[in-house]
Amino acid sequence: MKIISYVLLLTITYYSCTSVHMIPHNQSDYDEINEDLDGRKVTILKINKEVIFGDNVMITPDSTFWLNSQHNKLSVLTSGIREITSESAWRGAKDGFFYGFLFGVGFGIAVALLVEPPRSGLDPKAFAPMIGIGAGIGAGVWGLMIGAAIGHMDRYILNASSDSTAGYNH
Repeated sequence: MKIISYVLLLTITYYSCTSVHMIPHNQSDYDEINEDLDGRKVTILKINKEVIFGDNVMITPDSTFWLNSQHNKLSVLTSGIREITSESAWRGAKDGFFYGFLFGVGFGIAVALLVEPPRSGLDPKAFAPMIGIGAGIGAGVWGLMIGAAIGHMDRYILNASSDSTAGYNH
């Protein structure tokens, strides 16, 4: 039972670590993305499958600008970009703790309510909330560590085509 719960926790944590954003072509959406990506390292995937790494991306309806590893400002037409991805270990840790805590509380309370009380001693059902919170903290710590290791990926799809997301997952 313990192994199953850890496998479930790992699965939930892993699959909750990616957000996909389909971006329509208007300035207000680009402003929001620019704010999200400000100061972060990104990977830019062009429509021709070329991969570019950069920092400090700024997207406009016409062009997308970034700094390369030599701190040179480069640009490409926004229409030539398929997607931009960015990873954050901090957000992964935060999400991991949140989902781990929720899973642990639910699991802890369920176990406390389903277990048969011993012939003598305290009934675990009376302590179900405390058992749930304890399990939640334990699972949250595991989720925090896993989430920090995996990170959280934000994928911004700028130019979706029939094959824009096929075969490109982290």
